[in-house]
Amino acid sequence: MNLVDTTSTKQNRFALRPDGTIDFDAYIGLTASFPVGQGNSLITVQVKIVGARTRYGHLDLNIAPIAGAGTRWVEYKNLMIHDDPINNVPTASSIPHITNIINLNKETESV
Repeated sequence: MNLVDTTSTKQNRFALRPDGTIDFDAYIGLTASFPVGQGNSLITVQVKIVGARTRYGHLDLNIAPIAGAGTRWVEYKNLMIHDDPINNVPTASSIPHITNIINLNKETESV
């Protein structure tokens, strides 16, 4: 019996909700590249993410080819997600109430 290596190369970094749970909805509708085959027979298929779930501590994404038919569940680590939501970390200036505090501090410093 061959065991499958399910070690995550991305160290379980997923998009999270404010309460710390995985934000499945952040992945729905995104596009990704999915490698099929190996060695000289490797091709990359462009896919759309149509579902998300956790399975034994791993994030699985349900993918469908952009051109073609069918769906398949794959682990997050096996996809190259375009515009991965984990990379969209808000900055202080993008949060309205923080921006107001920053502007207020600038005004009081100049007085």
